[in-house]
Amino acid sequence: MNTLVKREIDANSLARAAELSERARKHAWKMLNEMFEAGAVKPADYCEPDLY
Repeated sequence: MNTLVKREIDANSLARAAELSERARKHAWKMLNEMFEAGAVKPADYCEPDLY
């Protein structure tokens, strides 16, 4: 995914790069929550992103 985003940035297609990056972020967030639901232990310093 990083390669795709980098390629779009290099092509000065920043809107497309942002779209790809956001899709990856949402997918990673979904996978993280699925891991927690399956019983994975949250790291001691874990906090939700909107709490920063």
